[in-house]
Amino acid sequence: MKGKFLKIVSALACLTLSVGVAACGGNGGNNGDNGASSSSMPEISSSLEESSSEVVDNSSEDSSSEVVEDSSIEEVVDSSSEESFSSMEDDSSESEYPEDYYTEGLVFTLQDDDTYAVTGYTGVATEVVIPSVYGGKSVTSIGDKAFYFEEAIKDEGVSPLTEIIMPKTITSIGDGAFLGCNSVQKIVIPDRVTNIGRAAFAFCGSLTEVVIPDGVTGIRDAAFTDCNSLVKIVIPDGVTSIGEETFFGCSSLSEIVIPESVTSIGAHAFGYCSSLMEIVIPDSVTSIDYDVFWCCNNLMIYCETESQPSDWDSDWNLSNCPVVWGYTGE
Repeated sequence: MKGKFLKIVSALACLTLSVGVAACGGNGGNNGDNGASSSSMPEISSSLEESSSEVVDNSSEDSSSEVVEDSSIEEVVDSSSEESFSSMEDDSSESEYPEDYYTEGLVFTLQDDDTYAVTGYTGVATEVVIPSVYGGKSVTSIGDKAFYFEEAIKDEGVSPLTEIIMPKTITSIGDGAFLGCNSVQKIVIPDRVTNIGRAAFAFCGSLTEVVIPDGVTGIRDAAFTDCNSLVKIVIPDGVTSIGEETFFGCSSLSEIVIPESVTSIGAHAFGYCSSLMEIVIPDSVTSIDYDVFWCCNNLMIYCETESQPSDWDSDWNLSNCPVVWGYTGE
């Protein structure tokens, strides 16, 4: 039995996903037919350190509270609007909400660039609307662990959040930003986003659809790990790298297209995508890491290159999926 542990550590060193991987039974790394007849989902554990910031509930009549820490400003804000916004547009980044409308309980932190980030949520609403403007300044990012729901990682609970609507001003989504939001079914990532953090949407088990904008150049490690209801995802032209375990455990994923812009694919990137029937690897891909298609028992791989490039890991296809080399689309 082949074992491997991968550790994905966020830039803040506060988010760790450890994945213990056992090879599908009967493969042995041979070059024969796909022998994976049985498999079990690897044990996945996640630990997040408690946030060091403390939210103070002031009793002032303006219904807002503020915390100052390390020269940054965090504010938990109450919306004074009594209107009910219960429906989500097809493209939430182009929603018709007033630019300064926000859901009660959002935590805003002023950044060095004089824009705000959403860094937490303490409210009770199941539908969250993030404003494009707060306090006269643009809201440009979703911070690390902003909507993290730990119980979902432990398989002990269901996140109350069902809809999260982001404005078109958002350019960055942090590590673990929506980790464990397992009741959200659809995410529309705004067009200006260029960075999707590690494990940003991991363990969003009800997520069936994701729209990734063209501006994204890299999909980082474990970004969509264990999104086991995700059926289809389109990777836009411009993405150059697909990180480790990016789509690991997306067992309902049946269709994915890798664009010609991609040059590298990380270890176990498509591991346990058991519904994936075929995938085309363009000849632009010059680097593939260890066992990318672990336990993809029904998969046929079409490679545009005539033979295995030298920078592909020798065990890139350890699960022994059938491969067609020199694929031309015919």
